[in-house]
Amino acid sequence: MRIETIQQMIDAAVDHEQQTDHVVALLIKVTAMTKNRIDVDVARVLRDYCITYVNLVPGFFETGLKRASEMGIEREMNFMLNELESYWFLQKDMIPDKYGLVGIMDDAYASNYFLQSLSDFCMRQNNRPLIDRDLALANTFARNIIGERIAERLEKRVEASIRFHLTDTSISQVLKTIFSSAFTFENPLALASLQKAIQFQHQLHLGSAGII
Repeated sequence: MRIETIQQMIDAAVDHEQQTDHVVALLIKVTAMTKNRIDVDVARVLRDYCITYVNLVPGFFETGLKRASEMGIEREMNFMLNELESYWFLQKDMIPDKYGLVGIMDDAYASNYFLQSLSDFCMRQNNRPLIDRDLALANTFARNIIGERIAERLEKRVEASIRFHLTDTSISQVLKTIFSSAFTFENPLALASLQKAIQFQHQLHLGSAGII
């Protein structure tokens, strides 16, 4: 697993953002064009939530690997986490990583959308989700930031991957083994800050293009 590399990518993107306020500037520029201009403080609240969102991914990796080792399900967990990892190292990125924080939002969205999709599948099949508190609202936030066009392409890629594995029954067997071990991912997102960020987004009307 390349968790350390992913964390380094995130840390570099966050450092770039803190030095340049690139996402803050994009938010102010885009919202001004929709006559919903926001001030710097609101833009920074939204930017800070983007940072929280992308940092979910290495957190899920670390939790998954640690608890899988304790439960003796390393092989099954590695199978699933390798899928999450793959989106960070695609040769043709939807948003190039050179754009800093916004450049890794697509990678984080693909990973978190994949995990939420598996959690929803578990809920349908076993009446219990894979994540203790779902990522649907957080993913909606990220979707609005990266825009519908990019989000839809990522969703199709994730859904194709899941269909391929489910057809082969691989993921089904993996999830069955994980469930028998009573494993769940803990979602550390603070609901209050998420709701605040979503509330701000609704007021902005970012549109289908997001801030890209």
